[in-house]
Amino acid sequence: YIPQFYLREFTDPETPNGYEPYVWVYEHESKKWKKKSPKNIASKLDFYSFIDQEGKRRDEVEKEGLSNIEGKTALIYRNKICTRQDLTIRERATIAEFVATMMTRVPKFHNFVDSSMSEIITRIMEMYKVRPEAFKKLKENYERDTEKKLPEDFDESCLDPSRYKIGATKSFILKMMVSLSEIAKIIFSMTWTFLHTKEDAWFITSDSPFCMRNPKSNSQWYGHGLTYRDIELTIPLSKQICILATWKKGLWQNIDVTQQFVEELNHDRIEASDKYIISPRNDFIGSQYLKYKTE
Repeated sequence: YIPQFYLREFTDPETPNGYEPYVWVYEHESKKWKKKSPKNIASKLDFYSFIDQEGKRRDEVEKEGLSNIEGKTALIYRNKICTRQDLTIRERATIAEFVATMMTRVPKFHNFVDSSMSEIITRIMEMYKVRPEAFKKLKENYERDTEKKLPEDFDESCLDPSRYKIGATKSFILKMMVSLSEIAKIIFSMTWTFLHTKEDAWFITSDSPFCMRNPKSNSQWYGHGLTYRDIELTIPLSKQICILATWKKGLWQNIDVTQQFVEELNHDRIEASDKYIISPRNDFIGSQYLKYKTE
């Protein structure tokens, strides 16, 4: 669920000759570092596939969607972003799509959709359970619209959420994930700055690289949408380059950042991570914040 080409940009630059390049992975649960090859992390079997109503496995989300975006992004990063060249409109649209996928393709987003749907459905069921008149109307409307008769013993108790395991289907979550057009359009319209760091002041990433914050909002809920004026969106593209998207005008397209700025961004990455962070080294600028990571 994190692209291989992307993870390879965070390998340890001091990997010994003859060894397969590796990244450093810090697991929040064990609080331990491990060296791992990019191909051995951030993957789950059939994570982007589902079984359709005909019993067939569908995997076009990964094969036709994500793989296409990843291939184009890798070329643009190497040929244009690394060399600080201006992007064409089409290249900018591709990067916007890539950033949007990095928000929605990870387990943290999938779990968020699942828990949100579970909460909504549970609340609806509880409402009908304590309102017999509304339940009766619901039953009448169903039988009228479907021309099917519900069992006589189908009553309010059948809507007791404790009797069911409630959640979003895999196909629903994947449809939410690939509905990227509006998110990508918003990101495309923002002002982009590519932040470049120097050697020994690397950016880190995680199993949830996309980070959004509003430095002027003290609320946990208010002011954190993409369209808020003061929102700041960041995602590291490699250990040397991070993209910053804001609604501020007149910013440089490429800037070299200080170690303090790198530390702040790495702190954001730690807080946005789910199960683990990924770093070129096990001692990075901002690593002191690992012990303060909140679940």
